[in-house]
Amino acid sequence: MKLLAKQEALIAELERHHHDTEGARAVLTTMRETQFLHIDDRDRILRELER
Repeated sequence: MKLLAKQEALIAELERHHHDTEGARAVLTTMRETQFLHIDDRDRILRELER
């Protein structure tokens, strides 16, 4: 989650200086999707271990 916040801050900084953020936003989207999949996988494994 810290990495996502850092990426968001970097994008905000780029925007303040009127830089193109399309690539950075694509990276952030990928990071968010990966984080979601990781959490979903972790939760599934924990449920399996509880059985």
